[in-house]
Amino acid sequence: MTQTRSSSNCRLIAFHADDLGMNTAVDEGIFDCFERGVLTSTSILANGPSAAAALERMRLLNASPKRRQSPMRVELGDLGAPFDLGVHLNLVQGRPLTGERYPGELLDDEGRFVDIGRLFWSVISSGSRWIEALTAELSAQIAWVVDHNVQPTHVNGHRYVELVPGVSEAMLSLLPRYAIHVVRSPLESGLWRTTMRTRGFAAWSLAHAKRTLARRFDRLVARAKLKGGGQYFGTAHAGHVTLDSLRRWLAGRSVQRECEVGIHPGCPAQATLSEERDGWHDPLASLRSNERNLLCSSELVGLLAEHHCRLTRLGLAA
Repeated sequence: MTQTRSSSNCRLIAFHADDLGMNTAVDEGIFDCFERGVLTSTSILANGPSAAAALERMRLLNASPKRRQSPMRVELGDLGAPFDLGVHLNLVQGRPLTGERYPGELLDDEGRFVDIGRLFWSVISSGSRWIEALTAELSAQIAWVVDHNVQPTHVNGHRYVELVPGVSEAMLSLLPRYAIHVVRSPLESGLWRTTMRTRGFAAWSLAHAKRTLARRFDRLVARAKLKGGGQYFGTAHAGHVTLDSLRRWLAGRSVQRECEVGIHPGCPAQATLSEERDGWHDPLASLRSNERNLLCSSELVGLLAEHHCRLTRLGLAA
């Protein structure tokens, strides 16, 4: 990532929110953090219930420079560049855009995507059986955004589906076709300090498993000559990113110059019944307002300034 800065030793941080298009409560929280807080990036669920409205709203936001220059951003050296909009590639929630062409074995009895655990074991036990169909579905999701006259700045996976062997290769093979050069590589360090001590053994174990898969994925990203979003924080903190957890992370010796923080802001749950159909239940609904408040807080700005951090964009990756 490259961005003009006043100090050569500052850290560049992209605050990234997944799940745009999941429902109106999530969308409202994300846009609030763009306009009032320090959020710099989001990714959209192309098959999400509110995706079309959210994409149009994102386009209008990026067309208005004044709405991208809150006092908090100015204090952190943000230059007012358009916000990132990526594709949050999804094989585990809702229905496939490819319809009946998608394998029935990877759908539940209602024709919806299966959960991440079932997808993982089904794909790795089948060899290359479903790779062509998975590639077609991922391509359809990227094409949906492009067909709405928006060029994605990056891609990542819903519930870290990009780490599933087979899905990783399918996703990376598509990116040159769509002129996308940046992909999230959720390789997180310092898990003992930031996770075991604050969230316990279960969260640490899950984060450690993700890190093992992320190491493999990181090698694939490098081999494909793509750019990651920098050092990552958030694999074990969905809904639980706090000022204290960020302070612990920033105080670590392993924190690098370019970083991405994965975070899940939202407004208090107000999704309509129509948005909750087809398996679009949000397990983070009761937690999202805490992370929205964090991203809009002067305390966070103070912490970032203390650690010589400036805001950046994933789309500015070299």
